[in-house]
Amino acid sequence: MEDIRLQQQLLDLRIKLEELCDGFDKANNSKKCSLTLRTRFLFLLSQEEVLSPNYFIKRLGIAKSNLTLLCRGLLKEGMIEKTKNEQDKRGIYYKITEKGQAEVDEYLLEMKAKNPAYYRTAREKKTIERKMDNILEFLRRRT
Repeated sequence: MEDIRLQQQLLDLRIKLEELCDGFDKANNSKKCSLTLRTRFLFLLSQEEVLSPNYFIKRLGIAKSNLTLLCRGLLKEGMIEKTKNEQDKRGIYYKITEKGQAEVDEYLLEMKAKNPAYYRTAREKKTIERKMDNILEFLRRRT
């Protein structure tokens, strides 16, 4: 059998990350705590000033029609704003609003509250954050 150690590690990482993100509140199945497409969209948007629909299609792996439906709902709720590209009026971009940012912040605080074991000491927290930064940087270079 081929050497598949890297694939095993990636699968293990994916399972662990899903456990950390989705599994932290399985006991009461709180919708507020599950990593939905909405949450992923708002989080990505909160990391940048503005983003194009193509960015989300590539990053989230969703169809344009599904993205349109998601954005329409978020616009209606006041979670995001839609802006036109100044140079090319056909191009649109999305920006998160204060209300949308508040939802992301609430999600992150809820996640932290449900995972107290990961924040035992300041030193352990720094070590985990540094290792996660290394993993994310490695993955960014590969994609």
